[in-house]
Amino acid sequence: MLSISLIIALVLDRIMPRLQHYRKNLSASEYFHWVEKNFLIKRLPPRLIPLLLFLPALLLVVLSGIFFKVTLLVLVFYTFVAFVCLEPQVLNEEVDTWLSELARDDTSGGRSPEELFSRANRSIYAVIFWLVVAGPAMAVAYRLIEKLSLERSLPAEQLWKKDVIKVLNWMEWLPALMSSYLFLIGGNFDAGLKQARRMPLFDSDLEALNAARLQQVGKAAIQNNGSADSQPKSEFLRRSRGLLLRSLVLWLLLAVLLDYWL
Repeated sequence: MLSISLIIALVLDRIMPRLQHYRKNLSASEYFHWVEKNFLIKRLPPRLIPLLLFLPALLLVVLSGIFFKVTLLVLVFYTFVAFVCLEPQVLNEEVDTWLSELARDDTSGGRSPEELFSRANRSIYAVIFWLVVAGPAMAVAYRLIEKLSLERSLPAEQLWKKDVIKVLNWMEWLPALMSSYLFLIGGNFDAGLKQARRMPLFDSDLEALNAARLQQVGKAAIQNNGSADSQPKSEFLRRSRGLLLRSLVLWLLLAVLLDYWL
């Protein structure tokens, strides 16, 4: 059921782009500030602030899941959660905009093309993993933690931000590892495998390890006859998006299998 909801959410995002407007209106930042305003979180010890910020949303998701299972509308509920948590525009509108910028000047756009691998994992693959493995509440928790790690205007932010980022890095470690091996299947297996073997399984700096694993293995997996470094940025982006879309199909197949077994 969860895997079907993922497929429906991705299809709706593609064929009905107007729905993206509603996703953008569901601002995590506005939700955090609403909780701050109504639940007096300034009185809490700083380390407990993130817990209270998550609690209302997670409680609502859990109770909604129970209700919709009873009313046989569970597929609608799962699809809604998947649609809200996924951010597939990173492989569509954002890349198209990036390519348009590069078409004007192939050396422009201060972002590194390799970032696309990390962004795809954070925006799509990690959500698929947590939704299927641990259910809607965990998928919402992951997205809220990711958004909270970017917040800059909440009470005692400097005291608890590092803890939130550590939890985020832990939650992305296994999806990043799985994504890197799916890159091998979707791209240049030999070159990607050589690079994957050079990467440590674990490191004290998980944020750097996750990014390096995704970017270096992904970069190796799009090699054809020459090095990926020798490609123009626009060509690199197109080949990267192709690999990431093939990996998305593999993730969905894996989600179907996990949904069946779990």
